[in-house]
Amino acid sequence: MSGNAENLNSFCVFLLQKIYGWMKKNNGWIKLYVSILRNKIYKKPKHFHLWITLLLLANYQEHNYFFNGKEIKFLPGEFVTGRLKLKKITGIAETTIEDILNWLEKKHYIRQQKCSKYRVITIVNWKIYQGSDR
Repeated sequence: MSGNAENLNSFCVFLLQKIYGWMKKNNGWIKLYVSILRNKIYKKPKHFHLWITLLLLANYQEHNYFFNGKEIKFLPGEFVTGRLKLKKITGIAETTIEDILNWLEKKHYIRQQKCSKYRVITIVNWKIYQGSDR
């Protein structure tokens, strides 16, 4: 394994600890529009469950993390996770999670940057789904 890949994996572990530690302490909310009832994803229970979970896990504001002396910026709608963590949260099998994430990417719901154990997920239309249009 190259040094860059090891650094990326270490950073992903570091971020997961920060993010999931933060989640345990905070209760937030997301917007969920009634129009989702007409979306194809609504009729796919596991897809819908994972999609809502991704929305709940995404950063709602910009977060800067320091890792190995470097500042890493995550924008709203971005976060780090892995299949195992998503399995623990949702109860969905890891292989099914991978299939659904690939489907969500193909349908332009998300973008993924994968490393060996973790991935950065970006909700493609975060500002449309969760923007501050009160």
